Amino acid sequence: MVDIIIPFFNKSELTIQCLKYVSLTALLDCRIVVVDDGSDMIESGKVLAYLQQEGKSMFTFFRKEVNQGYKEAIRTGMALCVSKYVILLNNDTIPTPGFDSKLIEVLEKDPSIKAAGPLSNHPTDLFQFRESLQHIKVAAPVSGNCDIKLILNNPVSTLKNQVTITPYLTGMCLALERELFQQIGVFDDLYEHGYFEDLDLCCQIRKEGYQLAIVEDCFVFHYGHATYRQKATSEKHRIIWNNFKIFSDRWSHVSGHDELLLKMEFAGKNDPI
Repeated sequence: MVDIIIPFFNKSELTIQCLKYVSLTALLDCRIVVVDDGSDMIESGKVLAYLQQEGKSMFTFFRKEVNQGYKEAIRTGMALCVSKYVILLNNDTIPTPGFDSKLIEVLEKDPSIKAAGPLSNHPTDLFQFRESLQHIKVAAPVSGNCDIKLILNNPVSTLKNQVTITPYLTGMCLALERELFQQIGVFDDLYEHGYFEDLDLCCQIRKEGYQLAIVEDCFVFHYGHATYRQKATSEKHRIIWNNFKIFSDRWSHVSGHDELLLKMEFAGKNDPI
């Protein structure tokens, strides 16, 4: 069994779409923990109505009254989790068939790997981004069968569970052991609202002597920035630079940091926020 935490702030159409395709593509026995991070009542009500309409016992819904950001939404979701493994999943994603089993199988197979993530089409997913997938761009939400087939049927590596060891994974879709995540502290309090807390987590896992893996036959489509496009540009940039300074002061000495900076520069040029 695996717990999948999906936080959202407004953007009900994207959230409902994500929930729909998680239900369709997950192969494991899943509990889907949906955390409303202080959405307005109309947006929140649409998501809750969808969950009630589906009536599936796999869904757990929790509404926070105030928007506190990704880090706190994940903490809220973690308090509701009981499984050995958790998958953190952004609401602006569309998972492909068996994404959950592919990620968890890697963790089960190799005890030295404590976190795993999929390939991505979006540059901000840094080490998981593949230029061969960048051409996949669809309406938000998906407008028709052609769009969704482009995502669900997209060919990736045919080698089952081929992995690439990586210094960093992003929180876009991140599978890890629940107990280790809790032991580390579920993200550091120093980081404000969002950005870089997931990369900090990766460094913490590596510091414990474990590895991170990208699963090369697993693809999750990512629109990118769905939540943070709702913030004023000046506020986003303030949060980013504040969190980046915290991260760099703490981890600039670790292996992979220089490559990370290059990938961040590429992402910023190709998908500015």
